[in-house]
Amino acid sequence: MSDGEHGCEAQLDVEPTPGERLLYGLGLLYRRWAASLPDAIPPHRIDVEALARSLGVWSEVEFVQVDEDDPELQYFHLPGEVLVIDHRVEFPWQLLSTSEWGQGQEQKEFWRFFH
Repeated sequence: MSDGEHGCEAQLDVEPTPGERLLYGLGLLYRRWAASLPDAIPPHRIDVEALARSLGVWSEVEFVQVDEDDPELQYFHLPGEVLVIDHRVEFPWQLLSTSEWGQGQEQKEFWRFFH
């Protein structure tokens, strides 16, 4: 049997999502900063919108949201995924599915209601 008969070939042809492309670009910039390269930008100073524009994924961003309880948290909503930016941590970017992000928001609301 060839790989194509097992469906492996089809997986190799899958393009990364806009969020994956953006996270990869952010990761490359982070690596430059972590390696202490002279022209590297610290993670908290990276303009995510500018990077998204240069990667050609800005048109896929549905909206950007700042957390109502914590201005250090920012959310870039893309089709089926959310790039979470937490400026308090060293590697501030996390890519979640919309359902993962929604579950986190529900948990926050639950604790807000009961505490």
